[in-house]
Amino acid sequence: MKKITTFLALLLTCIIGATAADFVPKDGVKYLIKCKGDNNVVCTREGTTILQAQQSVSDASYFTFESKVEGEVTYFYIHPAGDATKYVYTAKTPSTDNNANNGVVGVTDTKNDATCLWKITFNKGSNNPCAFNITPKGYDEYSWNCRDKGIGYWTTRYKNNEDNNSWYITPNVVLNGYYTIKNTATDRRTNLYNDFGVDNVTRAAENLPTTLTNNYVWHVTTANNNELTVLNGQGTPLYHDGNASLPTLKVAYSDGTKYYFGEALNCGNSGRNFKLTLWKDGDYSVADNQWTFAPVEVSNIYNVVCNNENGYVTYNATSEKAKNGGFFFLSSAPQVADLTAATVEYYDAAVTVDGNNINVTLQIGRTQAGCQRGSCQDWCRLSYS
Repeated sequence: MKKITTFLALLLTCIIGATAADFVPKDGVKYLIKCKGDNNVVCTREGTTILQAQQSVSDASYFTFESKVEGEVTYFYIHPAGDATKYVYTAKTPSTDNNANNGVVGVTDTKNDATCLWKITFNKGSNNPCAFNITPKGYDEYSWNCRDKGIGYWTTRYKNNEDNNSWYITPNVVLNGYYTIKNTATDRRTNLYNDFGVDNVTRAAENLPTTLTNNYVWHVTTANNNELTVLNGQGTPLYHDGNASLPTLKVAYSDGTKYYFGEALNCGNSGRNFKLTLWKDGDYSVADNQWTFAPVEVSNIYNVVCNNENGYVTYNATSEKAKNGGFFFLSSAPQVADLTAATVEYYDAAVTVDGNNINVTLQIGRTQAGCQRGSCQDWCRLSYS
């Protein structure tokens, strides 16, 4: 009977927590807390009891969360990772004078529910920052803010959706390699790809090609503050329907498998021709806004290096294309005859293979069929100006 009672109590806590709190951490997981506005990561810097913020991540940058339900509200104790006996607390009661809130979030050895409990809620707001507010119990109009003396508060009276009041809370992300990127929705096309032969926009296909092509494979690297750099085999970044590229993504929330980004990527539906779009009003818990990365096992990557933004090379056997920064994954080393450089007007192109680099060099041509100096103004201007 005791086991059943304990289970039901835990289940009830989970249900209450999931409905009353926007943030549901995992026990024992170490989290980074990063400001959306200035990209700084919170840390417990040695020599001070006030939380500080910095660009780089260190051992002092991690925190754990312990939930406590009061009524229908879930609050959290925040501990420096590795020391559950210390608590993040309000060193000073929040003031309506923002100048008095500078550097007032600290670490204490004393557990006091009046000062050590925090509410963590996902905000959308007019600025659509798609991140979390961290507010002291009883002061929902205040949120953590990076101040010059350390972490403090800033209030605009129930308008906590400014970027510097908004926080990403996520485990450290380690994505370094080659991946396919897929949305977690079940009612949409989900596998992301680019095709610069059509346009720049990233779309989603229902299934991956049975022989995987480079425009479905993404090279992903992670900076130490959970910012991803993403480029696919064509050498093109993610590009959403709002006509903007996204060469980098900021991880706003992750459970270690699924990822939600501060850019609020959404898997477009048929009405958008399955184009990647942004849905800043979308919650991090909605499947359309969550993404997974599946590693692609590759033994031979051949990187394309091109000295002209308009140039690219085609691998003849598969008709795959790659610009500068792109790549092919091949079972054996390509020969020059296997590759064809794109035709770029007024330029001559040469392709060489040097180790795992495919070099495409474009130079302005010295002669051009049917063009005599003085009779082809455009070519002469390029050649002799």
